[in-house]
Amino acid sequence: MGYKNERATLNQFSSLEEYARKNLKESITEISALSNAREVEMRLLKPSFEYCPSKEEIKNIPMASIDGGIATLFTGELSEVKILRVAAGCAAEYADTFGIQKYQTYTHLFSGKLKWPDGVGITLENAIEENVDILLQNGFIIQAVNVLEISLGDLRQALISHFTRLRGKSMEDNFREILELSMMVCFLDDQKQNKKEFLLVKDGTLFPSKTTSSGLFSEHVCEYFSKPQPVVGVIKSSRFVNRENSWSKLIIDYASSVKSHTFFRVPKRVELIVDPRSEDNPYRRFFLSLFGGESIYEIQIPKKASEKEKVQPILQALASQITFSYGGSLIVNSYAHEMASLSESEANFLTQDMRSEVLKEIKDKKKNTQKDDKKNEGDTNE
Repeated sequence: MGYKNERATLNQFSSLEEYARKNLKESITEISALSNAREVEMRLLKPSFEYCPSKEEIKNIPMASIDGGIATLFTGELSEVKILRVAAGCAAEYADTFGIQKYQTYTHLFSGKLKWPDGVGITLENAIEENVDILLQNGFIIQAVNVLEISLGDLRQALISHFTRLRGKSMEDNFREILELSMMVCFLDDQKQNKKEFLLVKDGTLFPSKTTSSGLFSEHVCEYFSKPQPVVGVIKSSRFVNRENSWSKLIIDYASSVKSHTFFRVPKRVELIVDPRSEDNPYRRFFLSLFGGESIYEIQIPKKASEKEKVQPILQALASQITFSYGGSLIVNSYAHEMASLSESEANFLTQDMRSEVLKEIKDKKKNTQKDDKKNEGDTNE
Protein backbone atom coordinates (compact mmCIF):
# COMPACT_ATOMS: atom_id res chain seq x y z
CA MET A 1 0.00 0.00 0.00
CA GLY A 2 1.53 3.33 -1.00
CA TYR A 3 1.73 6.52 0.99
CA LYS A 4 -1.02 9.12 0.68
CA ASN A 5 -0.67 11.17 -2.54
CA GLU A 6 2.35 9.12 -3.59
CA ARG A 7 2.69 8.94 -7.38
CA ALA A 8 3.13 5.62 -9.11
CA THR A 9 6.23 5.03 -11.21
CA LEU A 10 5.88 4.95 -14.98
CA ASN A 11 6.27 1.19 -15.07
CA GLN A 12 3.54 0.73 -12.44
CA PHE A 13 1.16 2.98 -14.36
CA SER A 14 1.83 1.17 -17.62
CA SER A 15 1.05 -2.22 -16.11
CA LEU A 16 -2.06 -0.81 -14.41
CA GLU A 17 -3.27 0.67 -17.71
CA GLU A 18 -2.62 -2.57 -19.56
CA TYR A 19 -4.60 -4.58 -16.99
CA ALA A 20 -7.54 -2.14 -16.91
CA ARG A 21 -7.89 -1.94 -20.70
CA LYS A 22 -7.58 -5.69 -21.12
CA ASN A 23 -9.91 -6.81 -18.32
CA LEU A 24 -12.27 -3.93 -17.54
CA LYS A 25 -12.97 -1.73 -20.54
CA GLU A 26 -15.49 -3.99 -22.28
CA SER A 27 -17.46 -4.66 -19.10
CA ILE A 28 -17.42 -0.98 -18.05
CA THR A 29 -18.75 0.00 -21.50
CA GLU A 30 -21.62 -2.48 -21.16
CA ILE A 31 -22.44 -1.32 -17.63
CA SER A 32 -22.40 2.34 -18.69
CA ALA A 33 -24.74 1.61 -21.61
CA LEU A 34 -27.16 -0.24 -19.31
CA SER A 35 -26.96 2.56 -16.76
CA ASN A 36 -27.68 5.25 -19.34
CA ALA A 37 -30.63 3.27 -20.73
CA ARG A 38 -32.01 2.82 -17.22
CA GLU A 39 -31.60 6.54 -16.52
CA VAL A 40 -33.56 7.42 -19.66
CA GLU A 41 -36.24 4.86 -18.76
CA MET A 42 -36.59 6.26 -15.26
CA ARG A 43 -36.94 9.84 -16.43
CA LEU A 44 -39.76 8.88 -18.79
CA LEU A 45 -41.78 7.54 -15.86
CA LYS A 46 -44.53 9.78 -14.55
CA PRO A 47 -46.40 9.53 -11.22
CA SER A 48 -49.70 7.68 -11.50
CA PHE A 49 -51.32 10.29 -9.26
CA GLU A 50 -50.40 13.89 -8.48
CA TYR A 51 -52.36 16.35 -6.39
CA CYS A 52 -51.51 19.66 -4.75
CA PRO A 53 -54.52 21.13 -2.90
CA SER A 54 -55.02 24.86 -3.23
CA LYS A 55 -55.48 27.03 -0.13
CA GLU A 56 -59.18 27.16 -0.89
CA GLU A 57 -59.43 23.36 -0.90
CA ILE A 58 -57.54 22.76 2.34
CA LYS A 59 -60.04 21.80 5.01
CA ASN A 60 -59.71 21.72 8.76
CA ILE A 61 -61.39 18.76 10.37
CA PRO A 62 -60.85 17.31 13.87
CA MET A 63 -57.66 15.24 13.80
CA ALA A 64 -55.89 13.20 16.44
CA SER A 65 -52.72 11.13 16.57
CA ILE A 66 -51.36 8.42 18.86
CA ASP A 67 -47.73 7.95 19.83
CA GLY A 68 -45.65 6.11 22.43
CA GLY A 69 -42.54 6.82 24.46
CA ILE A 70 -40.13 4.71 26.52
CA ALA A 71 -38.00 5.58 29.55
CA THR A 72 -35.54 3.25 31.27
CA LEU A 73 -34.97 2.94 35.01
CA PHE A 74 -31.83 1.23 36.38
CA THR A 75 -30.25 1.12 32.90
CA GLY A 76 -27.98 -1.86 32.31
CA GLU A 77 -28.70 -3.44 35.69
CA LEU A 78 -30.41 -6.63 36.71
CA SER A 79 -33.33 -4.51 37.93
CA GLU A 80 -33.63 -2.60 34.61
CA VAL A 81 -37.24 -1.62 33.90
CA LYS A 82 -38.78 -0.06 30.80
CA ILE A 83 -41.69 2.30 31.44
CA LEU A 84 -43.93 2.88 28.44
CA ARG A 85 -46.34 5.74 27.97
CA VAL A 86 -48.80 5.81 25.08
CA ALA A 87 -51.06 8.79 24.52
CA ALA A 88 -53.26 10.53 21.99
CA GLY A 89 -52.89 14.20 21.12
CA CYS A 90 -54.89 16.78 19.22
CA ALA A 91 -55.36 20.52 18.92
CA ALA A 92 -56.82 22.12 22.06
CA GLU A 93 -60.08 23.01 20.31
CA TYR A 94 -60.80 19.32 19.65
CA ALA A 95 -59.88 17.96 23.09
CA ASP A 96 -63.50 17.86 24.27
CA THR A 97 -64.73 16.52 20.92
CA PHE A 98 -62.53 13.45 21.30
CA GLY A 99 -62.43 13.26 25.10
CA ILE A 100 -58.70 13.18 24.48
CA GLN A 101 -57.66 13.01 28.15
CA LYS A 102 -59.04 9.48 28.30
CA TYR A 103 -56.47 8.21 25.83
CA GLN A 104 -53.28 7.94 27.85
CA THR A 105 -51.76 5.04 29.69
CA TYR A 106 -48.61 3.73 31.40
CA THR A 107 -47.28 0.20 31.62
CA HIS A 108 -43.88 -1.40 32.19
CA LEU A 109 -41.79 -4.49 31.63
CA PHE A 110 -38.87 -5.96 33.55
CA SER A 111 -36.24 -5.87 30.80
CA GLY A 112 -33.43 -6.77 33.21
CA LYS A 113 -35.02 -10.15 33.81
CA LEU A 114 -35.08 -10.77 30.08
CA LYS A 115 -31.37 -10.02 29.75
CA TRP A 116 -30.16 -11.95 32.78
CA PRO A 117 -32.80 -14.55 33.72
CA ASP A 118 -30.16 -16.74 35.41
CA GLY A 119 -29.24 -13.83 37.65
CA VAL A 120 -32.85 -13.48 38.74
CA GLY A 121 -33.21 -17.19 39.35
CA ILE A 122 -35.98 -17.67 36.78
CA THR A 123 -36.13 -18.87 33.18
CA LEU A 124 -36.45 -16.59 30.16
CA GLU A 125 -39.85 -18.17 29.46
CA ASN A 126 -41.06 -17.25 32.95
CA ALA A 127 -39.82 -13.67 32.54
CA ILE A 128 -41.66 -13.40 29.21
CA GLU A 129 -44.87 -14.77 30.75
CA GLU A 130 -44.65 -12.29 33.63
CA ASN A 131 -44.19 -9.35 31.28
CA VAL A 132 -46.98 -10.46 28.92
CA ASP A 133 -49.33 -10.74 31.90
CA ILE A 134 -48.45 -7.16 32.91
CA LEU A 135 -49.21 -5.97 29.38
CA LEU A 136 -52.55 -7.76 29.21
CA GLN A 137 -53.75 -6.02 32.38
CA ASN A 138 -53.84 -2.74 30.44
CA GLY A 139 -57.38 -1.42 30.03
CA PHE A 140 -56.92 -0.39 26.39
CA ILE A 141 -55.73 -3.86 25.44
CA ILE A 142 -58.68 -5.46 27.22
CA GLN A 143 -61.09 -3.14 25.37
CA ALA A 144 -59.32 -3.63 22.03
CA VAL A 145 -59.42 -7.44 22.14
CA ASN A 146 -63.17 -7.22 22.74
CA VAL A 147 -63.59 -4.95 19.71
CA LEU A 148 -61.34 -7.21 17.61
CA GLU A 149 -63.13 -10.31 18.93
CA ILE A 150 -59.96 -11.98 20.18
CA SER A 151 -59.87 -14.20 23.24
CA LEU A 152 -57.56 -12.72 25.89
CA GLY A 153 -56.29 -16.23 26.58
CA ASP A 154 -55.53 -16.84 22.90
CA LEU A 155 -53.70 -13.51 22.69
CA ARG A 156 -51.67 -14.37 25.79
CA GLN A 157 -50.51 -17.66 24.27
CA ALA A 158 -49.78 -15.99 20.92
CA LEU A 159 -47.67 -13.27 22.56
CA ILE A 160 -45.77 -15.72 24.76
CA SER A 161 -44.95 -17.86 21.71
CA HIS A 162 -44.04 -14.76 19.70
CA PHE A 163 -41.64 -13.34 22.29
CA THR A 164 -40.17 -16.77 23.07
CA ARG A 165 -39.19 -17.08 19.39
CA LEU A 166 -37.61 -13.62 19.61
CA ARG A 167 -35.83 -14.64 22.84
CA GLY A 168 -37.28 -11.52 24.45
CA LYS A 169 -35.47 -9.13 22.09
CA SER A 170 -37.05 -5.77 21.22
CA MET A 171 -39.88 -6.57 23.61
CA GLU A 172 -40.28 -2.94 24.70
CA ASP A 173 -40.71 -1.70 21.10
CA ASN A 174 -43.20 -4.47 20.37
CA PHE A 175 -45.12 -3.69 23.58
CA ARG A 176 -45.30 -0.04 22.56
CA GLU A 177 -46.56 -0.95 19.08
CA ILE A 178 -49.25 -3.24 20.52
CA LEU A 179 -50.35 -0.52 22.95
CA GLU A 180 -50.46 2.13 20.21
CA LEU A 181 -52.54 -0.10 17.94
CA SER A 182 -54.86 -1.08 20.80
CA MET A 183 -55.45 2.55 21.69
CA MET A 184 -56.19 3.33 18.04
CA VAL A 185 -58.77 0.55 17.90
CA CYS A 186 -60.39 1.84 21.10
CA PHE A 187 -60.32 5.42 19.81
CA LEU A 188 -61.99 4.51 16.51
CA ASP A 189 -64.60 2.38 18.25
CA ASP A 190 -65.42 5.12 20.77
CA GLN A 191 -65.70 7.86 18.16
CA LYS A 192 -68.34 5.94 16.19
CA GLN A 193 -70.79 7.19 18.79
CA ASN A 194 -69.98 10.84 17.92
CA LYS A 195 -70.81 10.46 14.22
CA LYS A 196 -68.60 13.47 13.40
CA GLU A 197 -66.07 13.73 10.59
CA PHE A 198 -62.51 13.23 11.87
CA LEU A 199 -59.17 11.65 10.99
CA LEU A 200 -56.84 9.56 13.14
CA VAL A 201 -53.15 9.61 12.18
CA LYS A 202 -50.65 6.93 13.16
CA ASP A 203 -47.01 7.97 13.35
CA GLY A 204 -45.57 4.99 11.47
CA THR A 205 -46.85 2.10 9.40
CA LEU A 206 -50.58 1.63 9.72
CA PHE A 207 -50.79 -2.12 9.25
CA PRO A 208 -48.62 -4.06 11.73
CA SER A 209 -46.39 -6.95 10.73
CA LYS A 210 -46.32 -10.36 12.37
CA THR A 211 -42.75 -9.71 13.52
CA THR A 212 -43.79 -6.94 15.92
CA SER A 213 -47.15 -7.92 17.33
CA SER A 214 -47.68 -11.67 16.72
CA GLY A 215 -49.62 -13.14 13.82
CA LEU A 216 -52.92 -13.31 15.73
CA PHE A 217 -52.94 -9.66 16.79
CA SER A 218 -51.64 -8.23 13.51
CA GLU A 219 -54.17 -10.24 11.49
CA HIS A 220 -57.14 -8.90 13.47
CA VAL A 221 -55.85 -5.30 13.51
CA CYS A 222 -55.23 -5.37 9.74
CA GLU A 223 -58.74 -6.70 9.18
CA TYR A 224 -60.21 -3.96 11.41
CA PHE A 225 -58.30 -1.12 9.69
CA SER A 226 -59.21 -2.52 6.27
CA LYS A 227 -62.86 -1.70 6.93
CA PRO A 228 -63.92 1.87 6.08
CA GLN A 229 -62.10 3.76 8.83
CA PRO A 230 -60.98 7.43 9.08
CA VAL A 231 -57.36 6.43 9.72
CA VAL A 232 -54.01 6.85 7.93
CA GLY A 233 -50.39 5.98 8.62
CA VAL A 234 -47.57 8.49 8.10
CA ILE A 235 -44.01 7.16 7.68
CA LYS A 236 -41.09 9.58 7.87
CA SER A 237 -38.34 7.13 6.86
CA SER A 238 -39.86 5.19 4.00
CA ARG A 239 -37.71 2.65 2.14
CA PHE A 240 -38.87 4.35 -1.08
CA VAL A 241 -36.84 7.49 -0.32
CA ASN A 242 -33.85 6.17 1.64
CA ARG A 243 -31.37 6.70 -1.22
CA GLU A 244 -30.42 3.02 -1.35
CA ASN A 245 -31.31 2.53 -5.01
CA SER A 246 -31.83 4.35 -8.29
CA TRP A 247 -35.61 4.34 -7.83
CA SER A 248 -35.30 6.17 -4.52
CA LYS A 249 -33.15 8.77 -6.25
CA LEU A 250 -35.78 9.19 -8.95
CA ILE A 251 -38.55 9.72 -6.38
CA ILE A 252 -36.42 12.22 -4.46
CA ASP A 253 -35.57 14.11 -7.66
CA TYR A 254 -39.24 14.29 -8.57
CA ALA A 255 -40.28 15.44 -5.09
CA SER A 256 -37.71 18.24 -5.17
CA SER A 257 -39.09 19.55 -8.46
CA VAL A 258 -42.75 20.00 -7.44
CA LYS A 259 -44.53 22.48 -5.21
CA SER A 260 -44.56 21.89 -1.49
CA HIS A 261 -47.63 20.02 -0.20
CA THR A 262 -47.78 17.88 -3.36
CA PHE A 263 -49.13 14.36 -2.97
CA PHE A 264 -48.25 11.72 -5.55
CA ARG A 265 -48.17 7.99 -6.23
CA VAL A 266 -45.32 6.20 -7.95
CA PRO A 267 -46.08 4.04 -11.00
CA LYS A 268 -47.26 0.56 -10.07
CA ARG A 269 -44.29 -1.21 -11.66
CA VAL A 270 -41.86 0.97 -9.71
CA GLU A 271 -43.70 0.20 -6.47
CA LEU A 272 -43.53 -3.52 -7.27
CA ILE A 273 -39.77 -3.31 -7.80
CA VAL A 274 -39.23 -1.73 -4.37
CA ASP A 275 -41.99 -3.72 -2.63
CA PRO A 276 -42.82 -6.92 -4.55
CA ARG A 277 -45.76 -7.57 -2.19
CA SER A 278 -47.40 -4.18 -2.67
CA GLU A 279 -50.33 -5.67 -4.63
CA ASP A 280 -51.31 -7.64 -1.53
CA ASN A 281 -51.15 -4.66 0.85
CA PRO A 282 -54.51 -3.64 2.37
CA TYR A 283 -53.54 0.01 1.74
CA ARG A 284 -52.28 2.26 -1.03
CA ARG A 285 -49.14 4.35 -0.78
CA PHE A 286 -49.18 8.07 -1.42
CA PHE A 287 -46.16 10.30 -0.99
CA LEU A 288 -46.09 13.86 0.32
CA SER A 289 -43.32 16.25 -0.71
CA LEU A 290 -42.61 19.09 1.71
CA PHE A 291 -40.48 22.17 1.03
CA GLY A 292 -38.81 21.07 -2.18
CA GLY A 293 -38.34 17.48 -1.15
CA GLU A 294 -36.67 18.35 2.16
CA SER A 295 -39.07 15.86 3.72
CA ILE A 296 -40.91 13.12 1.85
CA TYR A 297 -43.55 11.21 3.78
CA GLU A 298 -45.15 7.93 2.82
CA ILE A 299 -48.89 8.10 3.50
CA GLN A 300 -50.69 4.77 3.92
CA ILE A 301 -54.43 4.93 3.29
CA PRO A 302 -56.73 1.87 3.47
CA LYS A 303 -57.72 0.78 -0.03
CA LYS A 304 -61.43 1.36 0.53
CA ALA A 305 -60.71 5.04 1.26
CA SER A 306 -58.06 5.55 -1.42
CA GLU A 307 -60.17 6.05 -4.55
CA LYS A 308 -59.80 9.52 -6.05
CA GLU A 309 -63.16 10.94 -4.93
CA LYS A 310 -62.62 9.65 -1.37
CA VAL A 311 -58.92 10.30 -0.97
CA GLN A 312 -58.79 14.00 -1.84
CA PRO A 313 -60.62 15.13 1.35
CA ILE A 314 -58.13 13.08 3.37
CA LEU A 315 -55.17 14.66 1.56
CA GLN A 316 -56.69 18.12 2.01
CA ALA A 317 -56.98 17.48 5.75
CA LEU A 318 -53.35 16.33 5.97
CA ALA A 319 -52.24 19.41 4.04
CA SER A 320 -53.79 21.58 6.76
CA GLN A 321 -51.43 20.01 9.32
CA ILE A 322 -48.06 20.68 7.70
CA THR A 323 -45.52 22.60 9.78
CA PHE A 324 -41.90 23.72 9.30
CA SER A 325 -40.95 22.11 12.64
CA TYR A 326 -38.61 19.10 12.57
CA GLY A 327 -37.69 19.86 8.94
CA GLY A 328 -41.30 19.41 7.86
CA SER A 329 -43.84 17.54 9.93
CA LEU A 330 -47.53 17.13 10.74
CA ILE A 331 -48.77 19.24 13.63
CA VAL A 332 -51.13 16.55 14.93
CA ASN A 333 -48.23 14.06 15.25
CA SER A 334 -46.35 16.65 17.30
CA TYR A 335 -49.25 16.88 19.76
CA ALA A 336 -49.21 13.11 20.33
CA HIS A 337 -45.41 13.05 20.57
CA GLU A 338 -45.51 15.76 23.22
CA MET A 339 -48.12 13.86 25.24
CA ALA A 340 -46.27 10.52 25.04
CA SER A 341 -42.64 11.59 25.40
CA LEU A 342 -40.69 10.48 28.45
CA SER A 343 -37.47 12.20 29.48
CA GLU A 344 -34.37 10.07 29.97
CA SER A 345 -32.90 12.71 32.29
CA GLU A 346 -36.01 12.48 34.49
CA ALA A 347 -35.75 8.68 34.38
CA ASN A 348 -32.13 8.93 35.55
CA PHE A 349 -33.16 11.22 38.41
CA LEU A 350 -35.98 8.87 39.39
CA THR A 351 -33.57 5.93 39.25
CA GLN A 352 -31.22 7.58 41.74
CA ASP A 353 -34.14 8.57 43.95
CA MET A 354 -35.62 5.07 43.94
CA ARG A 355 -32.21 3.46 44.45
CA SER A 356 -31.77 5.50 47.63
CA GLU A 357 -35.23 4.48 48.84
CA VAL A 358 -34.65 0.80 48.04
CA LEU A 359 -31.27 0.77 49.81
CA LYS A 360 -32.83 2.44 52.83
CA GLU A 361 -35.64 -0.15 52.91
CA ILE A 362 -33.10 -2.99 52.63
CA LYS A 363 -31.06 -1.54 55.52
CA ASP A 364 -34.18 -1.05 57.64
CA LYS A 365 -35.28 -4.64 56.99
CA LYS A 366 -31.81 -5.87 57.86
CA LYS A 367 -31.84 -3.93 61.14
CA ASN A 368 -35.30 -5.22 62.02
CA THR A 369 -34.23 -8.78 61.24
CA GLN A 370 -31.17 -8.40 63.48
CA LYS A 371 -33.34 -6.99 66.29
CA ASP A 372 -35.77 -9.91 65.94
CA ASP A 373 -32.88 -12.39 66.01
CA LYS A 374 -31.47 -10.84 69.22
CA LYS A 375 -34.90 -10.83 70.81
CA ASN A 376 -35.42 -14.47 69.90
CA GLU A 377 -32.02 -15.32 71.36
CA GLY A 378 -32.96 -13.54 74.61
CA ASP A 379 -36.25 -15.37 74.82
CA THR A 380 -34.43 -18.69 74.32
CA ASN A 381 -31.89 -17.92 77.06
CA GLU A 382 -34.65 -17.18 79.52
